[in-house]
Amino acid sequence: MDTLGKLLALCFTGAMLFALLRRRNEALGFVLLLAAVLAGLALLLPPLRAGIALGSELLALSALPPALFAPLLKAAGIALVVRLGSALCRDMGQSALGALLEIAGALCVLLCAAPLLRAVMEMLKEWL
Repeated sequence: MDTLGKLLALCFTGAMLFALLRRRNEALGFVLLLAAVLAGLALLLPPLRAGIALGSELLALSALPPALFAPLLKAAGIALVVRLGSALCRDMGQSALGALLEIAGALCVLLCAAPLLRAVMEMLKEWL
């Protein structure tokens, strides 16, 4: 909860400063916005590490092969990066670049899912 409060304060302050600077020096405003995003991502590193540790523990307890979970984690990571990047592009008035990033992200997720699709096809072949 403490991290969320810090992140909220950082985002609110960054948004206000961006709005003020945007009128006078748009480039500096975008640099400030990007710095706020990077600082926010740095704040999220400790909870991310805790989540990864929990996921590793659950994977060890489940006795399922890690190859089943790797594509899911990759897809989640891609989705988060694409969402953030697309939002930044749209904030800068570049909605076409944001849409292109979303299309690239969808393609990357499909490529990450290819090993799972192959495994499903192999199982279906064995059943038939």
